[in-house]
Amino acid sequence: MPGAAPFFTIITATRNAAATLPRLLESLASQTCRDFELIIQDGASTDDTVAVAEVRRERLPALRIASEPDTGIADAWNKALPHIRGQWALFLGADDRLATPETLETSFAWINNALPSCRFAIGGVIYCDVLGSPAATPLYGNAAQVPETIHHTMIPHSATFHHTSLFLGHTFSTEYHFLSDWDFVWRTWAATDMGMDLPFPVTLMAKGGATSAVRNIIALRKEQFRLLKAHGRTLNAHTAFLVHGKALLIHICATILGIKRTACLLNTVYSIRGKTPIWE
Repeated sequence: MPGAAPFFTIITATRNAAATLPRLLESLASQTCRDFELIIQDGASTDDTVAVAEVRRERLPALRIASEPDTGIADAWNKALPHIRGQWALFLGADDRLATPETLETSFAWINNALPSCRFAIGGVIYCDVLGSPAATPLYGNAAQVPETIHHTMIPHSATFHHTSLFLGHTFSTEYHFLSDWDFVWRTWAATDMGMDLPFPVTLMAKGGATSAVRNIIALRKEQFRLLKAHGRTLNAHTAFLVHGKALLIHICATILGIKRTACLLNTVYSIRGKTPIWE
């Protein structure tokens, strides 16, 4: 693409996302900060995903679309990495949106004043219902803590800007179906001063992702333990028993009550405990 390199690169992996992609594209087209490019890495969609993006090309500062088969979201992200021109990259889902028209402008102001060592800038995520309406208060990460446990998502990936120097020699592992983003953070975050907090919501994220799906609970927990082992992290026997036991209990409830009722029950418990209800 001609022209000066942008400050931000937005990367979106898609696959038959024609129904949800317009919300993301409209939120990007309305940004007051125009110093960004969008890379859509499509997984050979059979619907109108590519056409939906092409229609909005003129309203975006820069758009690159590639459509080819991939093995999943990590593979799609990796295919996009060589084409990044920006200084900071943000990975958004096809059903995500930026929180406000000023999100990139505000993020630029904060990130542009970050320490030279900063490589991650972490904002907040607001989960939305199926209609796109905000359904919960923002969920924030904590840049002072590199993720240490599998119990909480300390780094909301869709609200985390990555300095693109991180991708010089590092890619996302395709060995993980759910947690390639966690693996990437753990491999590249070497010191606490590599991160900063952005004290505002960055992303409106649709509920119902793979990691919050009741049907995936057993597979997710297995992958979490595999990730911990790969990074030399361990849980004591008591914690491991509780984690496995909770996953098994959720699986049994889903078998007896059904996925929707189990998700409703989990969300009720989360709300009572003051946590964001994310289960689907």
